Amino acid sequence: MDLKLKKVGVVVLVTAITLGALVGIQFAWKKYMLDAPVTSKISNISGVSSVKIGTDSTDSGVIKVTLKSVPDLKVTCSQLLKAADSGKILLIDHRSPQLQSVLEQMRFNVEEALVKGDFVEMKAAIDKIAQTDKLTNYHIYMDDEYIYLQFGQGQNYLYQVFARQSDKAQLFTEG
Repeated sequence: MDLKLKKVGVVVLVTAITLGALVGIQFAWKKYMLDAPVTSKISNISGVSSVKIGTDSTDSGVIKVTLKSVPDLKVTCSQLLKAADSGKILLIDHRSPQLQSVLEQMRFNVEEALVKGDFVEMKAAIDKIAQTDKLTNYHIYMDDEYIYLQFGQGQNYLYQVFARQSDKAQLFTEG
């Protein structure tokens, strides 16, 4: 009977060690072979302040990119998407409550343009809001996948990206 008990104990111990080793290997593989190259590529893009890949259950695998003030959000996002391959990217800016309020005014125009397709009217309405609120570094860009909106006021700046086809979106912003 003692021999059987010792054998079961050895089997349990070997199983626990094997399971622990496999989990450790998987963690190391993900961190050093998958995450590190992506983080390195993104960190080298002009305008990137920091990069962090989410690890908890709510943001697992999401690449969080904190941006400095950039001259052309569309170019920066294009570089980020290329570097991230097929990963989801969350852009983090330096927005203030005032800039968030301006964004909410502009959001109606963008959402309406996404539905109706009248982007010229959207741009005119957003230009007017930007002028009224005396925004700096104000730009609106568009391509086949996204509408990019950037503006600032003082030391604060806001980046907002609207997906033109939400089911294919890979790029997200805080607001």
